[in-house]
Amino acid sequence: YLNTPLKKLKMAKNAIIAAIVRKNEIIIPHGSDDVHRNDRVILFVKGLSPESLDDVFQVQEPL
Repeated sequence: YLNTPLKKLKMAKNAIIAAIVRKNEIIIPHGSDDVHRNDRVILFVKGLSPESLDDVFQVQEPL
């Protein structure tokens, strides 16, 4: 997920990235923003709590 524009991430339809916290800055993200190492990401997920981030980002196992 790192350094990938948010618009290219395949996220679950019931999840949204509300904010990215980078050092002392709060970023309200847009599609062109990306997540850097050591960022904190605030997610809102509607419905059941996901078991892991893989459930939110719909990650597929490598072949």
